[in-house]
Amino acid sequence: MQHVQDPQGSYTLVLCGACELLFLSPLPTPQVFEAMYVGSKQFEGCDEYSGSRAETALEYYQHCVKNMLRKQRLDSSSLRTLEIGAGYAWVSKVVKALHQSNVTVAQDVSSEAVNLCPWVDHYVVGAIKEVSDSLAGQAPYHIISLTHVIEHVPDPLTVLRHCGRWLDRNGLVFITAPHRPPGWDKTKPFAAWQQWALTHVPAHLQYFGKRSLDKAAALSGLKIAFFIASHEEGAFEVWMGRREALRRNAGALSAFYERVRSLLSSRPRALL
Repeated sequence: MQHVQDPQGSYTLVLCGACELLFLSPLPTPQVFEAMYVGSKQFEGCDEYSGSRAETALEYYQHCVKNMLRKQRLDSSSLRTLEIGAGYAWVSKVVKALHQSNVTVAQDVSSEAVNLCPWVDHYVVGAIKEVSDSLAGQAPYHIISLTHVIEHVPDPLTVLRHCGRWLDRNGLVFITAPHRPPGWDKTKPFAAWQQWALTHVPAHLQYFGKRSLDKAAALSGLKIAFFIASHEEGAFEVWMGRREALRRNAGALSAFYERVRSLLSSRPRALL
């Protein structure tokens, strides 16, 4: 493992040589987590959730949901979706707009956005370990979304294992998150890290790469169906399906993914 420490010495960023996961050590204290996500106001006076930025985000998520439904041949009027770390619940908004009969479930540790999301049918407040029974009761889900969330989760493998159990056999886990700074060099892994716009310490606890996502998926009963890390100046997008379902359908996937990749140069970018 390699590591770099910030000038104040308050955290260490560690690179695992085996799977290329970058992670913060030590983790923030429970008091810091409480202050960041429950005690603070994330939506009051924040222009990221309105105007042109919101329109661009919704356009991006509409594009993603449309492609996932096409790939899995899912009925757009009979969906069950879960957003983890939902906040303003963009994906739920997209899914509910497809058809009012679709069931949307959202989870967050903060109650701040509960009354801001009329497109969410069931907004569950609490940490995953505290509300897992409630979320499991709404399963199975056709889409489980973690959009710019997994980098904040102190135990991402536990969350992915829940996703593997709650996912419909034809469903997908949809994840977006910061990946690597533009121009990242494996031989100098930390050279550009502290200048990167998507570094937020101590809120960002880990930065997955393709190898670490492969390992996490395998340990969760999932398998990567689609991965790209060439948009949003250092963010990735990944779709994971249930391992046994993807194995059965492997022969039919390649043409679809080639078609998706050919569209990426013109797709909208996620800003939130």
